[in-house]
Amino acid sequence: MKEILKRLEMIKSAVSIGEDEIISLQIVKLKTMSVDGDVQKILELVDDKSYEEVISRITEYIDKFSGMVLYEDSQVQGLKVELSVLEKELNSLSEKKNEYISEINAFNAEYYKHLGAIIEEILRLKREYAERLFAKGELNADELEDTKEQYEEFYKQALSQAKEQPHIISQEDEKKLKKLYKKASRLTHPDVVADEFKAKAAEIFNKLNHAYKTKDLDEVERILKGLESDVSFFCGSEKINDKEVLREKSKILRAKIQTLKDEIASLKDSETYQTIQNTKNLDKYFKNLKEELEYEKRELEREMQK
Repeated sequence: MKEILKRLEMIKSAVSIGEDEIISLQIVKLKTMSVDGDVQKILELVDDKSYEEVISRITEYIDKFSGMVLYEDSQVQGLKVELSVLEKELNSLSEKKNEYISEINAFNAEYYKHLGAIIEEILRLKREYAERLFAKGELNADELEDTKEQYEEFYKQALSQAKEQPHIISQEDEKKLKKLYKKASRLTHPDVVADEFKAKAAEIFNKLNHAYKTKDLDEVERILKGLESDVSFFCGSEKINDKEVLREKSKILRAKIQTLKDEIASLKDSETYQTIQNTKNLDKYFKNLKEELEYEKRELEREMQK
């Protein structure tokens, strides 16, 4: 009962300041509990967004149990709030990291679409030319191997990129994708769910991230619906009352937050992302690169004809 009363109090406070996400999360969690008819009616009113009646009904319900002790150790309370804040920051940074990855992935898809064929042709010609020089004794084995590795590495990258090829979606669907991804990632991030469900959450989270990076709106929507119908593992640190365990979780989250910040900084400093930021017209950029590569190919073909 204490937990039900606390969640109702949170809904009441969230309604008063218009925090829709807090309201939605508490409703999801209350629906997993055994509640009486009065609470069920409150949940129905929230679903209908009849907030005027919601506040009065919650107040009346809490008043009925005003004698119930809702005591919780102040340090435990503080640690839970701290963890809640850290969990939100972790989710926010995860979302930001995936946005950068998605942007870079979209650029790479365009890069391979415009230039993949001619780069593959140049590397193939270089490999053939290197084999010819090696046969004449004008190239050593290490140099020949380097040329072969360049071709093979490009081929692997091309295959990998083909698997990550993003869907083409409208701006409206792009907004919907971000909204659904944000909601789903907060429900299933493996660092904020109960320990016994981390493996399951990690598996879902990886699928969710792949769907987001490839802009697979249908898959993100499917994953979210599955999460909303299986809320058993949503609750994590809030059910822990051991101060040392809470402190350790806080320490782990802080370390993971710093790692995410470093990864985001690395993505922002990457050559690909800097190119994206500094290029006003990508079509023109790819056109100029293709012209340069075509010139390189012609020069290589001339050299091979000697």
